[in-house]
This record gives sequence, structure tokens and C-alpha cells, in this order.
Amino acid sequence: DNNQLNAFVEDFLSGTPRDVFIKYVTNNIPKINIERQHQKEEAEQFPLLDFIRTTTFDSSGNPIKNVGMGKDAEHQKLMYSMYKRMIISAVFLRIEVTKMEEKKILSKDVILDEFKDSLLISKTQFGIFERGIEAYFDHDYLVTCHLLIPLFESTIRRLTAFQGGQILRQSKDPLNGNEYIALDSLLDCNEIKNLLKEDVQMYFKNLFTDQNGWNLRNLTSHGLIQTNEFNSTTADRIVHAFCLLSMIKLNDSEEKENTDKQ
Repeated sequence: DNNQLNAFVEDFLSGTPRDVFIKYVTNNIPKINIERQHQKEEAEQFPLLDFIRTTTFDSSGNPIKNVGMGKDAEHQKLMYSMYKRMIISAVFLRIEVTKMEEKKILSKDVILDEFKDSLLISKTQFGIFERGIEAYFDHDYLVTCHLLIPLFESTIRRLTAFQGGQILRQSKDPLNGNEYIALDSLLDCNEIKNLLKEDVQMYFKNLFTDQNGWNLRNLTSHGLIQTNEFNSTTADRIVHAFCLLSMIKLNDSEEKENTDKQ
């Protein structure tokens, strides 16, 4: 009701602008242990439903994925449930973003300032980031998503290199040289898992690469998302993922030089 909603907003906006920004970043990370507890409780409350597979369909009605089947059934159900809960909670994330905009706590300049000394976005790609964030606050979510989803992969690739991880692998035919390691594999490498910890790593995998989650990177790359799906719900999550990455500060001058060369 309105009283509960007002209390939620009042609590969220309490503190300094920096306090509010950090709450926005940290409170909207799905907590994997809580997600597993939800999954356990749902299985106990509805044991028969837990044995029934969930089939997902594309926009044309084609069956795409059976969730809850095979050796990875529990992982599939976990990621699918996490995705559905993020969709349900999107209304609260939208309220937070709207209130932060009203209070000038969140804006294009605020987010760009978060990345002004960051090495995660190369100088040659910063214009893409700036245009994507500008489109977000102009409510041009189609542009936001198409610019920032590929850039997120580039950002994780740079972060992997910073941590000493591999970003290239040999092609199947050695004569063809090397190929870039894709985002799903980068998020699974030890360097990223150790740095981000499980909550953030699983969040990013769900949002961008897991077939049972939101899977934005893969669906966008293959042209499988419809126009109306590039909306505030999707854009809010993408921008939140970047704001989360802004918490990682890499300032070593020598490493900066090495990263800029990649």
C-alpha cells in the first residue's frame, strides 16, 4: 500500500547521496544464497510442480528451452527463478531510479563521473558508453541496450586481463591464429570468480549469458529480442550492472599502460 511504499522510498533515500548510490548498487544484486533458499522452499511447498519441466518459448511461439531437465536441472531452475524474481522486482528498481533522478543523485554526469578514472572502459570506447548512458536518461532504451550490452563484454574482457586472466585462445585450426574468449567463459574464469565473488558473478551470468536467465548478450547478438523488450526494465538492469562495475577501482599507472594497449 501507499504507506509501505512511502516507507520504502524514505528508507532508500536516507543518508548522503553517496550512501543512496551505494544502496542502489548493492541492494539490487540478487543474493545467491537467498535464491537457493527460495528454490528449496518452493520445492518443499509444491513438490509435484518441482518435478514438472518449464518450457520457454520465443516471440513466435517456438519452444526453446526445457528448464529443470537433465544433469543441470537444479542450476537451470535456480537461474530461471532468479530471472523471474528480477522481473518481478523491476518495479522497485524503477522507483529507485526515478527518485534518484528527482534528487539529482543519479544522472548521466554522475555515472560518467564514476568511470572518469576507471580503466575498465578504454578511451577509444568511452564515447560509446557516454552515448549509451545519455540515451538511458533520454528514455531511448533501444539505443541504450544496443550500445551497452556489447560494451559490457568488452569491459569484462579488460577486467579479466587486469586480473592476469586469458582473453584469447587458439583457434581450432592453429593456422588461423587466436580468437577472443566470449563473455560466458570470461565470467567463469577463476580470476573473475575470485574478484567478483559468487553473488555478482552469478548475477552477471544470469543477466547476460545464461540460457535459463535473462541472457541479454546472447539474445541481442542473435537478433532474438523484440523491440518492446528494449524497455526501462531491461535498461535499468544493464545500467545497474555498469554502476556495480564502477565500484572496482584500478589505478595502478603501470597496469593502466598495459591495459590500454589491449
